[in-house]
Amino acid sequence: MHLAVGTSLAIITLNSLAGIASHVIAGNIDWSVATLFILAGYFGTLIGSQLMGGISEKNLKKMFASFILIVATFILTRNLL
Repeated sequence: MHLAVGTSLAIITLNSLAGIASHVIAGNIDWSVATLFILAGYFGTLIGSQLMGGISEKNLKKMFASFILIVATFILTRNLL
């Protein structure tokens, strides 16, 4: 399982870098917005890693499943109405 996750993350990283490079070359990036997202991601990662250190794997899986159900419900409701 760990090998599959690592391989998947490596492929995602390579695809993301290729996409970013093509958009940078084309001049399609609003750097003020990109900077905000980069900073939010950086600080969110730091804060999230500190908060998640005290949560068991079982509870984390339950929280993630709940989050997915909420998002699915939102998307379903939005598309049906």
